[in-house]
Amino acid sequence: MPIDTRYQNAYIFGAFCPTHDCAVGLILTRADTAMMQLHLNQISAELPPQVHAAMITDGTGWHRSQALRIPDNITLIDIPPATPECNPAEKPWQYLKDNFLSHRLFATYEDILDACQHAWNSMLAEAGRITSLTSMQHLLCQDI
Repeated sequence: MPIDTRYQNAYIFGAFCPTHDCAVGLILTRADTAMMQLHLNQISAELPPQVHAAMITDGTGWHRSQALRIPDNITLIDIPPATPECNPAEKPWQYLKDNFLSHRLFATYEDILDACQHAWNSMLAEAGRITSLTSMQHLLCQDI
């Protein structure tokens, strides 16, 4: 397996709708409260009028920050700590890693961004992929 000692990262922030087989995502330079705010604002702007989104979030600090200004058309629903099996967004992340992003070396930061964009767009282009990965009927949350 290739090893790279450089440490530049890009972060894909994504929200998924299994009912409509769609997603909203941003590729960002860091993962923090300010970036989460950008993501929430983007989701809010892309929601159709009269639609309210319920978003499942885990215990990550920037998901629960008091500094976040949650748009009126979004409600955040926290899942218990250490229960990734209850978060339907975990499967798309694993899919992106398994099929596009893992075990690769990138020559430049632009290559990292391009790979993230290609991975995201490829996943969205597959009809039914978001639904198949994020449908709650596939999750077992009986022990929480």
